Amino acid sequence: LLLIASGQGAIALAACAGSVAILAIAALQPARVTLRFALRMDRDIGAELAGVALMLPLLLLASLARAPLPLLIASLAAGRLLQAALTIRWAGPLGPPASRRITAFSLARRAAPLGVAGLLVLLYDALAPLLLARLTDWRAVALFAAATRFTSPALVAIQALNGAFFPILSGQWRRDPAAFAATQQDALFLAMALAAPLFAGLHVAADAIMRLLGPDFAAAAPLLRLMAWVLLARAVTTAMSPLILIAGRQGRAMRLTLAALGAQLSALLLLVPRFGGLGAAIGYLAIELTLGTVAVSALAQSSTGVRLDWRPVAGVAAAAILIALLIGATPLGGTLTGGALAGLLTVAVTFALGHRRLAALRLQERPA
Repeated sequence: LLLIASGQGAIALAACAGSVAILAIAALQPARVTLRFALRMDRDIGAELAGVALMLPLLLLASLARAPLPLLIASLAAGRLLQAALTIRWAGPLGPPASRRITAFSLARRAAPLGVAGLLVLLYDALAPLLLARLTDWRAVALFAAATRFTSPALVAIQALNGAFFPILSGQWRRDPAAFAATQQDALFLAMALAAPLFAGLHVAADAIMRLLGPDFAAAAPLLRLMAWVLLARAVTTAMSPLILIAGRQGRAMRLTLAALGAQLSALLLLVPRFGGLGAAIGYLAIELTLGTVAVSALAQSSTGVRLDWRPVAGVAAAAILIALLIGATPLGGTLTGGALAGLLTVAVTFALGHRRLAALRLQERPA
């Protein structure tokens, strides 16, 4: 109504079309969970691909016809509606009996702390660019955003990897504690096995990577190195945080996230005026190590009662750090060749340290 009153009718209509997509995404979430617990992620992916297959031609036609903004957003909404319809349809036969279904009120009550924690995480990630813009200048914002651009895809990949383990862990907890501990050990090791080569490659090749964006971005190389350390720490946080949800400790997760947000705000207010974007990265790393990696790991283990062997994970992380520092001290430091070499050496060391765990995973994948 405010947009319409201010003469922005087209944007208001686009917002209405976008709200349809948001409602569709919300509606498909219970069905998506059902498919994942039934280990039918193929149907979840198929529904999303079908939505994209509908959305892209509609978006192309709307663009070629120079359609107004509401029609462009409606193309996206149509794809989400198809995805929701297929997901709900395919999940129907796999869902629990009506007598065992949780009421919407009960589900909302349980999920409220998790939803608040999710919003706090979004604010946590947006805090650094916001304060950089207010306390320094837009150049610092651009350099910080450029550095995080290369670590964000790696974090998404690690989250996707751990998302695949979540249904299995949920089914094993309580029912088979030994299998639960073994599966979480594998999830943690694989998260570090993915993060470590990326850390080594980004740390060594930071100068060359940032120069790919232009000479003005070369100053962001130290930022990228620090964010590579954040990536290494957040791999552990991402792998351990699902245990808190499995144990039903959503309230504790929300309070821990709130504490991290407060600490992050304090660190940024202290460091950004003195060090700019570098201070923001230092704040990220400090909070991630303390209230992220250490606190989340301790809470996850105490909540579920699982005790993990941290030696393989620590070994992979130490190897990646050593390789990155050694190659960085050679003439290959700061080059794409050096980064690729560091990543490959870390992969080799990771395989050597974890070949038994990888063999165990292959055995578990074989049909009985």
